[in-house]
Amino acid sequence: AEHSHPSHELRRQKRDWVIPPIHCSENERGPFPKRLIQVKSSRANELSVFYSMTGQGADSPPVGTFVIERTTGWLNVTRPLDRETIPSYKVLVYAVSSNGQPVETPIEIIIEVTDQNDNRPSFTQPVFEGTVTEGSKPDIN
Repeated sequence: AEHSHPSHELRRQKRDWVIPPIHCSENERGPFPKRLIQVKSSRANELSVFYSMTGQGADSPPVGTFVIERTTGWLNVTRPLDRETIPSYKVLVYAVSSNGQPVETPIEIIIEVTDQNDNRPSFTQPVFEGTVTEGSKPDIN
């Protein structure tokens, strides 16, 4: 059985969603799609709710980077991300009933791409020189 970690599920609090930014490491190796979070309407127990998403990485370039499972609300990343190209994404998630009527106000989700040190080192000069006295103790200038 699959369990959702409490910090990975969004819950309604009164009439407003409380949604911290989602963090996703750049250069993930997969396998893809990889589940990030589950969006769940508070009305999902009383009626069938269907989820959809719009925004950068969903239905605008880079299209299909993020997808949402229509019936479960799981938000997935489908490919490795590069923080240097796009450091964060904003998407809107919609919850509708079987007749297409909204059951929640659309919510904004921010996905922040976490940096991995994938850049070559850079130096301020071509050669660094120094001396160490023989027999010196560590951490002494």
